[in-house]
Amino acid sequence: MSSSIVSRTDHSFTLQIEASVSHENMLVIEDNLQQALNEGSRLLKELDAAELPRKTTALIEKRHRAVTYLKNNLS
Repeated sequence: MSSSIVSRTDHSFTLQIEASVSHENMLVIEDNLQQALNEGSRLLKELDAAELPRKTTALIEKRHRAVTYLKNNLS
């Protein structure tokens, strides 16, 4: 059983999961699917946490450039 984020944009992501369906019991299959989905959710949260500093830095730089532009062009 595995999960991976195949692609991601600002508005969506594609999650690929692999879960065993070798059991005839549907409850076991559903449990395997749920575990794979939970793993995908954990991966997405880790990815977001890793990108937060980069996004924050980019936002600060954009604001700084905007303030500099306004100071230079409105003074």
